[in-house]
Amino acid sequence: MQPDRPDSAPAAEPPPEANPVGGSIKERVKLRWKTASLCTGTSCDGMVRAQAAELDTRRQGRTRLTLQTVRRGIEAFAGLHGRKSLLLLSEGFLQDGAKELREVAAAAREANAAVYFIDVRGLEALPGGGSAADSEPTTDPRTRSVMRFEESVFESAGAEALAEETGGFSVRHTNDLAAGFERIAQESRVFYLLGFYRPRASRPGSGASCGSR
Repeated sequence: MQPDRPDSAPAAEPPPEANPVGGSIKERVKLRWKTASLCTGTSCDGMVRAQAAELDTRRQGRTRLTLQTVRRGIEAFAGLHGRKSLLLLSEGFLQDGAKELREVAAAAREANAAVYFIDVRGLEALPGGGSAADSEPTTDPRTRSVMRFEESVFESAGAEALAEETGGFSVRHTNDLAAGFERIAQESRVFYLLGFYRPRASRPGSGASCGSR
């Protein structure tokens, strides 16, 4: 049995986050908000969680609309013969294990369609040493670099996974989109269809059998 905690004792720290990456992001946001006097004490944790939940709800809605649009595009040419290509020009979306992502990938494979993700953000530089163009200019350069790296990796992971699972690829970190389109066109012109024909059954009593030699 634990002794009673006096009323004057400090509040217990919240349990650690199950996701260490998410936990580190939350702690950085709390620190920035405290520094900017946007929250104080234990109120910061609840305020950050509430803001994150609101942002995530909007993010899920945008992702759902994007996937619905991709699926309608796939279904539009599902009846055509041969391999089809669908270009997804977007900033991408998170990979959160949503059922919709798996369903769209399955529909693309069934329709023999490859999704190619084109990141419309093009080539993006990591934040510098405190220029006016940087977000959070009061944050130290190392933290800004970590934040920008996380955004670059996580923000489009779902779109990249969709392209990979459907046999396509992603065009990212480049302003030369023409080269990406040319690569997609070359891949779309040549594809291989593998098939298997079951050998005819041997006549009874012939002694013939099928097998590899």
